[in-house]
Amino acid sequence: MKTSIQFLLLLLVCICAFFVDIQEFYPDIMEMRNFITAREMLTEGNWWSTTLNLEPRLEKPPFPTWLTALSVKYLGGFDYLFIIRLPSAIVATLMVFFFYGLCRELTKEKYLPFIGALVMATSLLVIQQARVNSWDIYTHVFMLGSLWQFLIVKRSKKLVNVIWAIFFFALSIYSKGPVSIYALWLPFIIAFGISENIDFLKKYKVQFTLAFVLALLLGFSWNIYMFVFQPEASEFVLNKETNSWMNRHTRPFYFYFHFVIYIGIWTGFMISSFFYKFAAPRINRFGNYKFIILWVLISILLLSVVPTKKERYLLPALVPMCLMVTFLMYSMWQAFKGKYHNKWDKVVLGASSLLIYIPAVLLPFALFFIFNRIIEVRTILFASLIGVSGIAGIVFWRKGWVQYSFSIPVVIVCLYCVGLLPKSAEIFYNYPDYNGLTEIQEIESLEELPFYFNGDEIDLKVIYAAGKPVFPFGSIDVLDRSNFPLVIISYGPMENTFAKELLTNLESEFVGIFDINRKKSATKVFVNKVDYKKN
Repeated sequence: MKTSIQFLLLLLVCICAFFVDIQEFYPDIMEMRNFITAREMLTEGNWWSTTLNLEPRLEKPPFPTWLTALSVKYLGGFDYLFIIRLPSAIVATLMVFFFYGLCRELTKEKYLPFIGALVMATSLLVIQQARVNSWDIYTHVFMLGSLWQFLIVKRSKKLVNVIWAIFFFALSIYSKGPVSIYALWLPFIIAFGISENIDFLKKYKVQFTLAFVLALLLGFSWNIYMFVFQPEASEFVLNKETNSWMNRHTRPFYFYFHFVIYIGIWTGFMISSFFYKFAAPRINRFGNYKFIILWVLISILLLSVVPTKKERYLLPALVPMCLMVTFLMYSMWQAFKGKYHNKWDKVVLGASSLLIYIPAVLLPFALFFIFNRIIEVRTILFASLIGVSGIAGIVFWRKGWVQYSFSIPVVIVCLYCVGLLPKSAEIFYNYPDYNGLTEIQEIESLEELPFYFNGDEIDLKVIYAAGKPVFPFGSIDVLDRSNFPLVIISYGPMENTFAKELLTNLESEFVGIFDINRKKSATKVFVNKVDYKKN
């Protein structure tokens, strides 16, 4: 298969996995921060000194938000989730091709990089992060690009690849600060050095150090600028972020010990790679088991010692995990192809295959029993195709057609992403009567009015849904008639949230009750248009 055909197939898989129905799931808090900041870049011109609800937003570097704002500016508005999530899907596609390049530098095998890129494109956590526009996907993708270029430098010693490595390294910092240096770059360098490559680092330690320092200076240039010109805000953010990493979302050390499941459909192969006597001799035929397993384990260890833990923080560990699965699968394929496989190859292939194909076969029946009403034709069609693919996979496995056994899972993932994501979103939210606060953006009489929130703290979901900055009601002088009319958003009716003496001077027009939580019906806000009573 020509390289150009491989690239076209990879692009097709990426379109299915990352782009189709990308708008189905509602933005989470991390995305909302990105979208609000991007909105204020366009409306207020805050491209360099970024803001959130018109307050300094220095917690995250601006590069992902720049891409989001540019996507909206040239392709559509903030009403279209597809448009504002498009940059993350494109960057995730880059991740797949960067991984292809990384694999090509680690092996001389012609088809192994292609298999690796398919594994990466169909891994669960990669798909999840490609479909939400938060900072994590950007920082780790660009660091992966830097590592790829670093391996090319090791082979070719060309200056152009040094420049690319520095450039991608700096972009990674511009996306989420030093996160990927710690979570992706450092585990790679440690594993790379331990696995008999320390001589290369020693030989070029001066050049390596200079390139590293230059990349740091370029990457942290925005942060340095902010520390110089906005010192108080920067110091506040630094203290806040330090406290957050130590005290918010804290989890026990073993929280990530279930990390293997985040590779999704390839979990069976990933588990088998930890059986040293089985995996090491097979992977060492085409790669370096010691390097890959160290990279995986060091990644998990470094992530585990940080008190703050979230599932998406595991994304950098997916790179060596996909590498492990790729080399193991390729080795098994060659063993079956050359007919030198043994019973353990059959056992691992059988167990891993059944973990994939049995759920695929059962999926149509599960949907039938879950839903007591008519299911859409699209859902029935694609669930049936997944079931048929599962049956085909079992047949291919039984006949020993290993190349098909490795390709069918890719087909299953693509079918799911193309056909069943809308139904998955419906199951996830299970709230058919949702009346989102975003509806107030369509009310013409409110367009020119300022929005205020009457409560202790303004919910970020309110700011996102309002489509404009929302200020605390306590920040205005209610005796100054020039501040009216305005829109009040509150958790309860006007008569329950305002002092009676204030209400005697004001008249309100009830706009409606709206939801601000896509998944729960309990959290609602009341919206009123408020003005002074006419004499």
